[in-house]
Amino acid sequence: MNDILNKKADEDAWYAELLRINERIRFSGSLLASIAYCGGTAIGFALEQPIAQVPLIYWGWIFFPLFSIVLFLWMHSVGKIHIYVVNYAILLSMSLSASVLASFMHTPDSYRSAIFSFFPIFITFGLVTLWEWQYIFWGALMSMLISACAFWLFYPNPMLSIWLKNWLLIAPVAAGMVFLMNFRYNTLRTNFLITRALNRTNEELERKNEDILASITYAQRIQQAILPAHAEIDKYIPDFFLFFRPLDVVSGDFYFFTPTEKGFIAMVADCTGHGVPGAFMSMIGNEILHEVINQRKITAPNEILAELHITIRQSLKQAETDNRDGMDAVLLHVDTSTRKLAFAGAKNSLYIVQNGELITLKGSKATIGGEQREAIRTFEQHIFDFSEPTTLYLTTDGYLDQFGGEARKKFGVAKFKALLPKICDLPAKVQEETLAAEFYNWLQAGDERQIDDVLIWGMKL
Repeated sequence: MNDILNKKADEDAWYAELLRINERIRFSGSLLASIAYCGGTAIGFALEQPIAQVPLIYWGWIFFPLFSIVLFLWMHSVGKIHIYVVNYAILLSMSLSASVLASFMHTPDSYRSAIFSFFPIFITFGLVTLWEWQYIFWGALMSMLISACAFWLFYPNPMLSIWLKNWLLIAPVAAGMVFLMNFRYNTLRTNFLITRALNRTNEELERKNEDILASITYAQRIQQAILPAHAEIDKYIPDFFLFFRPLDVVSGDFYFFTPTEKGFIAMVADCTGHGVPGAFMSMIGNEILHEVINQRKITAPNEILAELHITIRQSLKQAETDNRDGMDAVLLHVDTSTRKLAFAGAKNSLYIVQNGELITLKGSKATIGGEQREAIRTFEQHIFDFSEPTTLYLTTDGYLDQFGGEARKKFGVAKFKALLPKICDLPAKVQEETLAAEFYNWLQAGDERQIDDVLIWGMKL
């Protein structure tokens, strides 16, 4: 039904466009062609005999089409006649003029030299019609008939053979003009309809894009509501920062925080993909973490990651399907009473700066979720004493893998590790600003764009 309505709307729009085109060229096109006709005919007569000897009646018939065109265009402009009447009046006036003038010629050879005055007739008609072949065909036929009548009335000798011989030349010109005008008509119509279809498609895509963007923006609000509030984190970690830069509106990177009886658990994770797919995974991971830690009371980081791995594989039916989605993570349990922390990582490491020295606790090589070939997946746990002032950095790989710099290479782990001891003693907010400046300077130097979600969680203990 929509296709039928669109087709009808397109045809109506095309007809309206034709009228606008016709309106633009009606005056200029017809007047220029008539001037060309009158001028060409006058030159033709001047070549036959001196201008002074051209009878006055000849001049009247030469300029008859120009006067006729001006009259009919004026009548149309004041609403007296339809444009089709104007079109045929222009054609017939020029045909009549050409025929009468040709019949005044002294010899058939002279008539043959005048038949070229018919050419502007068809050009004019092509300009002022709506480029539909039937109008041009009937116009050409009427032109032939009126020339025959004029010739019969004015020519003193039998004219049938002469008229037919000369129309053998004129007819191909008329047929060619019919073809050219019809080709022009079809080209304009096709381009117009294609443009309308493209505009309609673009409008539909724009509407759908707006709907999708609105949905993603709403999903961002949901994701932000699920992430831990900074005010809640601040109760347990007074000096911290979160450098969080999603690649798209929503993110596949997420951070998790929950208090425990002895301290708190903190985690950053990098889910498969980014944007909407990554955001779905982050929401699944967040829900599983709440269940494992807050309901099942599992607080050892290595056990949390193991349970997270098992539950994700079960939730996504990865044993029965080809789904390989998962996440990399850095998870730690900080015991504020003993001033010790337990850490476990899935591919990602924990970076610690203590007494100006950088310490790296490497995560396990296994990921959470995805393909599993071993019988049981385990994650190694590290214990670290932070009885002295310590700064921790939990990060996903977005910052480290970002291309940039003059060589357009990855930022890299080495460059990142060299940066941390330089900023660790700064206030958390200043550290975040420094990391942001380094990141965007790195992008700008290589004329690169961000390629992944970026998340770094820095905290002073």
